[in-house]
Amino acid sequence: MLSRKLEEKASNASALATTEEIVLAADQAFYDALTAQAELNVARQTVSTRQTTETQVSEMTRNKLKSTLDLSFADVDLSQGQLFLLDAQNNAEAAMAVLDAVLGLDHDVRYALVEDPTPPQPPPPTADPLIQTLSSSGPICSPSRTIRSPRRSSRALSGISSCPRSAQPEPPASFPFIRARITPTTGGARSAAT
Repeated sequence: MLSRKLEEKASNASALATTEEIVLAADQAFYDALTAQAELNVARQTVSTRQTTETQVSEMTRNKLKSTLDLSFADVDLSQGQLFLLDAQNNAEAAMAVLDAVLGLDHDVRYALVEDPTPPQPPPPTADPLIQTLSSSGPICSPSRTIRSPRRSSRALSGISSCPRSAQPEPPASFPFIRARITPTTGGARSAAT
């Protein structure tokens, strides 16, 4: 009877692992295809820009404002952009074929992939052990403490407090549980002779 329960647990774990592997493969294929699609868009924009540049340089060469060397450089840049576009098209088609295979399709389907624009929600504030510890403990330091530099400067920082949020009148902007107040003070003038 114990072996049957263990076999059932192993079977459930295997099924869960298989499901997770499929989800991982689908996510990887999706993001690979999304990346290839973005590279294809960049390659198209590159060719368009280089085509415009080549056309402008060609007109300037005809009007004797640019040399034929400038025109040949513009032609080379355009050719490199076109090769980049062909490479990006091949990569996009290969990524789409992998995505189709992972989805179990036996024919080519073209997708216009879009990444989810909403960022993931942050974990609840009680999920982080550090935040739990800071929020449940008492004050970290006393409300008034003076810090002086090791060189005995005449300037000091006083009134540093770091207390739980409940003890502070206003919540801080950056960290929800700790508020620090630093007040600069001067202890006198420094002489020019020192």
